[in-house]
Amino acid sequence: MQTYTNRILQSLYEAPNCVTGFVPSKSVADNARIHVGMNYVFNTDLKDFFSSIPQARVWGALRTRPFCFNETIASAIAGLCCIEELRIENEEEAGGDLPETKLVHVLPQGSPCSPILTNIVCHNLDWKLSGLARRFHLRYSRYADDITFSSNHNVYQEDGEFLTEFRRIIAEQNFTLNEKKTRLQKKGERQEVTGLVVSDRVNVTREYVRDLDNLLYIWQRYGRHAAFTKFLSRYVPKQNFPRKNPEMISTIQGRLSYIRMVKGAEDPTLKKLQKRFERLLARPENSLGTKIIYLDTYSIEDFERIMGCKLEFIEKFLSDCSGEEEYGFLSPHFTLNGYQINVQLSKYARTRIKNILEKGTEEDLVEFKKRFKIAYCRKAIDEAQCPIIPDDDPEYAARILKVYRARMEKLRFWMIVRGMKKKPQAK
Repeated sequence: MQTYTNRILQSLYEAPNCVTGFVPSKSVADNARIHVGMNYVFNTDLKDFFSSIPQARVWGALRTRPFCFNETIASAIAGLCCIEELRIENEEEAGGDLPETKLVHVLPQGSPCSPILTNIVCHNLDWKLSGLARRFHLRYSRYADDITFSSNHNVYQEDGEFLTEFRRIIAEQNFTLNEKKTRLQKKGERQEVTGLVVSDRVNVTREYVRDLDNLLYIWQRYGRHAAFTKFLSRYVPKQNFPRKNPEMISTIQGRLSYIRMVKGAEDPTLKKLQKRFERLLARPENSLGTKIIYLDTYSIEDFERIMGCKLEFIEKFLSDCSGEEEYGFLSPHFTLNGYQINVQLSKYARTRIKNILEKGTEEDLVEFKKRFKIAYCRKAIDEAQCPIIPDDDPEYAARILKVYRARMEKLRFWMIVRGMKKKPQAK
């Protein structure tokens, strides 16, 4: 319901140019691009942004242009998009007594409608801050709760006219500044806006690229399991622990897409990282080490007869980012109940089947299916291969180990291995 409501509101609302957050055609890169090459970049943050917007304020915003909803529709949308929150008041004044509590209805963080509703509610805030920027000859943008001003002259003195007026407008609009995230970045130091460097051009931070490059190096040098161990220890945060197990491949793809969005598809750094990642994906290796538990084993011939399916060997080709070079890898798989299931190959099985596909005959393939086995396997958990966790935080270590165990136990796979040779019969 909220997803459809969000689509309706998006079709009616057009964000001003200074708003770059939660706008379909804009991104953090567009927000950062506004402030490139300036002598001074002033950043601040609105504290408890979503929960500071009450339901009554949402209702009032929906009653104004461009929506002009009547009271009934505005009340229905505001009630649908807000949640109840128990808020503690006057906690410091209560002393040893129980503090007062109050039940309020506010916008929740993570709801489909919350982003656009915050932009609608902040219309007056953006209008006044844009006017303030014109008055002092500044550039202004807002990405969600992140507010940025920039200029070639310094008007950001504490207790100066600009900051005094700026704080007055924030308080007038019933928001609170997060003083811990308020900072002034000058020319000559690294200037960042919404996580991107804007000193001379929009760019991702060196740490962002270095972390990805380091992860790919570990994968290339020590194997996929070692890379996943490193990834897991860095990925699992101490707060906001994810419910689902982290996926290394998806995370790497997401980081590459983020670099492409910021730096462009032709960036040399992106091409280099993308090429390494594609080669690692194509590399035949066992993803989780060497200890394997065989749960069930068949000859390939018996497997196809029992399961009623056919094992296919297809050579796929990947090209690098420039399209100049292609490299192939075997992709054995079978289809069961409409699902394609990929099969891994042992080193010897891979060499043998490649020779058959290149030089062999149909009879060689039939003989291969008689002699080689297909096994249903899972990896054994080796405690020595678990992420190294500091001893001073046992709760954090236990949470990482829990995710690691769940990941290892759930990864089961099919694998083709060499069958036992038949002993010659005695004459």
